[in-house]
Amino acid sequence: MRQPVQERSKRTRRLVLDAAARLIADHGVARVSLQQIFDKAGVSRGSGQHVFKTKQEIALAIVREGFSMDAALPGKPRVQAVVDASIVLAWLTVMSPVVRAAARIVTEQDNPETFGALWDGYVPMVTGILTEAAKEGELLADVDPAEVAEHWVMAFTGYDLRCRRTVDELPRRIAKMNVWAVRGVATPEIFDQLIFDVQRGLTLIAESDWASSYISDADDQRKTGVPDGTAG
Repeated sequence: MRQPVQERSKRTRRLVLDAAARLIADHGVARVSLQQIFDKAGVSRGSGQHVFKTKQEIALAIVREGFSMDAALPGKPRVQAVVDASIVLAWLTVMSPVVRAAARIVTEQDNPETFGALWDGYVPMVTGILTEAAKEGELLADVDPAEVAEHWVMAFTGYDLRCRRTVDELPRRIAKMNVWAVRGVATPEIFDQLIFDVQRGLTLIAESDWASSYISDADDQRKTGVPDGTAG
């Protein structure tokens, strides 16, 4: 029995995004064609373009799906929320092609529509959390939350670039970066309360439906028989 049109479109969209993410994570947007994406997804050009007209539409969709700050949950200390969000994002970069591809897309300067999109989103959110932390007395008196947020996000971006070919190293490096980032801005009392353990990211992913969905999407994609890309 034929699937309803809406269900077929949703499945096609998922297949195309997953295939595109794997190709783009390995090769970048410029070196991947729309036809390569459809071929890898196992869909016809007509079916694929019914969902995505252009490669740019696919890239934008990947960036939107790759934005991940949900680990920054309410609670105290507020600084812990930023530590948690960053270590979860580091692990998702290892485990999810969509998150990995999104990070690569936003660092490709030849596309002004997506260049910098993730850090443009992360910096205001981290600023907001650190502003709350300052109001709670968690930060040293002379700390500027907006300045710290930008440094924190850009340091993560630098490590992400550093680990593009050794992505398994990213969580460990980010865990160490978090210690460095917080030590200079949090009060000693708050610093001693924080958890910087790299394995905490895996625990948070296992406990979070939204984070686990990144991994289950990747697993579902593998079960369809769409092959992995190879690094280029």
